[in-house]
Amino acid sequence: MADKDKKLTVKIGLRLCLGLLITGSLLCPISGDALQAYGGDSLSSEPHMTVLSVIFGSSVPTTTVAMLILAAGLAMYLMMSRMKQNAALNRKLEVMVNHDELTGLPNRRYLEASLSERWHYPIKVSCQAAVFMMDIDNFKNYNDLFGHPEGDICLKRIAEVFRRVFAEYEGAVIRYGGEEFVAVAFSVDQKEAEALGNRICQMAVQEGIPDGRGGCVTVSVGVCHVEDTAVASLRTCIANADCALYKAKNSGKNRAEVFGEKAVAG
Repeated sequence: MADKDKKLTVKIGLRLCLGLLITGSLLCPISGDALQAYGGDSLSSEPHMTVLSVIFGSSVPTTTVAMLILAAGLAMYLMMSRMKQNAALNRKLEVMVNHDELTGLPNRRYLEASLSERWHYPIKVSCQAAVFMMDIDNFKNYNDLFGHPEGDICLKRIAEVFRRVFAEYEGAVIRYGGEEFVAVAFSVDQKEAEALGNRICQMAVQEGIPDGRGGCVTVSVGVCHVEDTAVASLRTCIANADCALYKAKNSGKNRAEVFGEKAVAG
């Protein structure tokens, strides 16, 4: 290659490398055989090759043109691959941020962001919904007796019970914090909400987790039902369900109580 061509090749190579660095891509070495296989001298007859001459201000050697084309294609491929990897990573991070590591359930952040929006804009025509505040009875005593590792196992098993109860309903089960869980079920009437509260307590007992005192682990539930999600905010309904939970705890535990209604035995 003549000195003039060598200098031009270096000049083009530097500009190309700068462009690749800006896009964040990496350029792998390409052999001369690969360039010849791409098209050889026939490339110079292609009309669109004159665009490169305009860009770089002079005629471009055929071999250099092939290098530029291959390098640009490789850069685009690497850029698209990186974008896909970043998108997949972002999705994983989103799941991690919005889910509880121990139980795998959505967490409080998901409740306050995504679920709150769904509360105001329900997918189905019916705007009825029910909120359930659920708490494992005497869980501190369970932890003190068996230790935190066993306590974690208990939390995961009870979380799975809640997941099964609400598997057929549109909504979500959330780990609210500690041994407290919240569930939201859309398109359920008040009678069905009361029945669900009872079912939660019954299925927790059926799980048969020994409490170390001759019985099994139980849960208490507070229920708040609304005819229209536009009437009351999700936050208000959670507060109402929490009030009902407090009454259930003070009424003997292992029971469900509906906000504003007579207590329902578990």
